[in-house]
Amino acid sequence: MNEEKKPVSEETDKKKKSTREIVLYIIFGVLTTLVNFLVYTPLTKALGADRPIPVFGLFTLPWYQIANVIAWVAAVLFAFFTNKLFVFESKSFQPKVVFPELFSFAGARVLTLLIENGIMYLFIDLIHADKWGIVVWGAGLFGQNGDFAIKAGAEVIVIILNYVFSKLFIFKKKEE
Repeated sequence: MNEEKKPVSEETDKKKKSTREIVLYIIFGVLTTLVNFLVYTPLTKALGADRPIPVFGLFTLPWYQIANVIAWVAAVLFAFFTNKLFVFESKSFQPKVVFPELFSFAGARVLTLLIENGIMYLFIDLIHADKWGIVVWGAGLFGQNGDFAIKAGAEVIVIILNYVFSKLFIFKKKEE
């Protein structure tokens, strides 16, 4: 009883590709988040998350905000190349392709950086959730302070938004 193999339908092929894309995005998203935390954590440990830093003599920012921006730069560079090459399979490095991708990628990431910093500001500086017992306890499980737990929660929102922006606006496939 030889059964002929049926050709893979276009719909099945799209589902497999979509599943592969999501799995790879999750893997590289975890690695990107790891890069972010590996830069952020030592910076906040070294100077203290709440240390005020003067900005151009005009105002001060808590150090965690500045450390978050530095960590963001490292994570965005890592994420751009891994998403471009492995997740969305945009292989061209021609300037007319890579520069628009990089600028839209970084632009979308700036938006989510502002959202992340806004969440951190709200929960750390305004309502002081980083000092709440459950937050301190949860962060303490990882040997961290409350700002670490707040940042981790903000990252979940950021990862979801970054996927949507990358999929819909940055690495979109042109119809063939």
